[in-house]
Amino acid sequence: MAQIARAAGWFHGLGIVHRDLKPANILVHATSQQPVIVDFSIAKVEDTLTLTLTNEALGTAPYMAPEQFDKRRGPITPSTDVYALGATLYELLTQVHPHPGEFTVIIQRHNDEVRPAPPSALNPAVPRDLECILLKALSHQPLDRYTDGTALADDLDRFLAGEPVKARPLSLATRIVRHARRKPALTAALAACLVLGGIALWNGQRQAAQRQRFDLETQLTTAMQYEHWSKSSLSDAEATLAALAQHDATLATTLRQHHQQDVVHDIEARLQQPHLLEADFIWLRNTAEWLVHASQSRQSISKASSPPAAAAGRRLPSYDLLLATCTAFFPAPTSARSMAYSTPPILRLKATLPLS
Repeated sequence: MAQIARAAGWFHGLGIVHRDLKPANILVHATSQQPVIVDFSIAKVEDTLTLTLTNEALGTAPYMAPEQFDKRRGPITPSTDVYALGATLYELLTQVHPHPGEFTVIIQRHNDEVRPAPPSALNPAVPRDLECILLKALSHQPLDRYTDGTALADDLDRFLAGEPVKARPLSLATRIVRHARRKPALTAALAACLVLGGIALWNGQRQAAQRQRFDLETQLTTAMQYEHWSKSSLSDAEATLAALAQHDATLATTLRQHHQQDVVHDIEARLQQPHLLEADFIWLRNTAEWLVHASQSRQSISKASSPPAAAAGRRLPSYDLLLATCTAFFPAPTSARSMAYSTPPILRLKATLPLS
């Protein structure tokens, strides 16, 4: 096929367009075994006589370029023969025409600029580079094809030599732009649908985020009203606050402050008991440790998100002192299961650390 394309390039250089290249017009010499192009009966030199005197298109439909069917697409040029050569090679590799069907079907496919099926889909043995050469030769737009048979032959020779070919498939953006120019009304309708769909998707995501934020807020406030804080429930509350911060950081910060205050109130309530059991000591130590850790995290966030002056003027509860006091006054008992105090623990603690 490279030899045939180069032969076509030779008469293209003389200003001749064959207009009916097809397998039946390509013979093989019995002696030299070289391909020979025959039947120049409708070949032309000038851009005239695109149609016969009966106004019929010249050529054989499966191998005819779009401009041979509709002269409004452009004049007949050597790229018209390039299309026919591409259609011939396509048929040799896949055993079907690029646009199978009757004459009217072929015309309709050209009008709609339907791209031929990729040759590799019909014959997996077709290499990618050869497929690019074929699809370039079969482009609907003459300017997208090879300019003449010589350019096609050169790219085929590069493929045979294992060198990079010049043919590359049209990008998706280019195909979309051309489709938009060809059918502006349909493109506008599709664009409107995409915009409306995008708005609906954004609104749905926004509403889902609002519902999730409300559920998280409700979950945390309900826990602060009814929960007796334990190690697991404190971890769950932290996870809820972290999830809420992704939706509304300000609200999460406010609820975290309320949450820590609620934990302090629970500590005060536990310390007001005249008798503390071993479980109470364990709870006090664990809760105080959690409170210190939460306070340190809150201070780090405050320093990172606030100006220096504002951070310096903000006073946070001294939870470190609270932990130290709990540890000093309430060491975990080793033998006794409970301990009674003449002075309530809350009064002893407040004498050292005023809780608010």
